[in-house]
Amino acid sequence: MTGATRGLGHGYVLDLSARGAAVAINGRDGDRAHHVAEQVIAQGGRAVAVPGDVGHADEAAAIVRRAWDELGPLDAVVNNAGLTQDRTVVHMDDEQWRRVISASLDGTFFVCREAVRAWREASRPGRIVNTSSVAGLHGNVGQANYAAAKAGVIGFSLSLAKEVGHHGITVNVVSPRAVTDMTESIPKARREAFYALQSRINTLGRPGTPQDVAPLIAFLCSAESGYITGQTIVATGTTGAGVG
Repeated sequence: MTGATRGLGHGYVLDLSARGAAVAINGRDGDRAHHVAEQVIAQGGRAVAVPGDVGHADEAAAIVRRAWDELGPLDAVVNNAGLTQDRTVVHMDDEQWRRVISASLDGTFFVCREAVRAWREASRPGRIVNTSSVAGLHGNVGQANYAAAKAGVIGFSLSLAKEVGHHGITVNVVSPRAVTDMTESIPKARREAFYALQSRINTLGRPGTPQDVAPLIAFLCSAESGYITGQTIVATGTTGAGVG
C-alpha cells in the first residue's frame, strides 16, 4: 500500500492486518514506514516497510518488486499516496503543480503498471484499489492541482479496468471524505468550518474517519469483490457525491 504511514492509509493498514493480510507499507518517510511495520508486527501481523517515492518510475517498480519478494505474490495493490499544496491557480507555481500531480497521478500509474506486469508474468489475478477524492469529482477552490490529479486517477482507472479485466485483474476507485493528516494541514478556522459543515449537512451528521472507509478498501482487495471493476465508490457519509 502506498501512502500507508499516516491518516487514511495508516487506518487501512491496521484494518487489513487485523483481517489477516500481510501488508507492504510504503511512504516517503522511511522511519515512519518502519514504525508502522513494527506496529503491525507487534500486533501479530505480517508487514514489511518499502519506503520510497512512487512518483518516480524506478522507485515505484522497486517497491512493487520488493513487496512481492518479501511477502510473496501480491493479491492486491492500494494506491493511497498523495499530498496537497493549496494555492489558487494564478498564484500556483510550476513545482506546486508538478509535485501534487506526481504524488497522486504519476505514482498511481507507475505502481499499477508494475503490478500488472508482475501479475501477467506470473499468470495471476489481482485487485487494484486507487484512491481519488471528492475534490476530483467536484473541484475545490485552491486545489486545482489536487483535483486534477484525483480526477485523473478516476479516468486512468476506468481505462485500466477495461485493459486488464480479461486477465482477472479488477480496478476500482474509492473517493473518500474523512478527517486525515491532509485536512489537518488546512488553516484551523477553515478546517473547523469544514467539520461543522459536515456535521450539519452529512446524512450521518459527522466527519468520517479512517475506520469508516477501511472496510470498503478491504472488501475491494478481497476475492469476494471479483465481479466489481471500473467503479468509483464515494464514501462521504452523505447521499450523492458528497458535501461541496
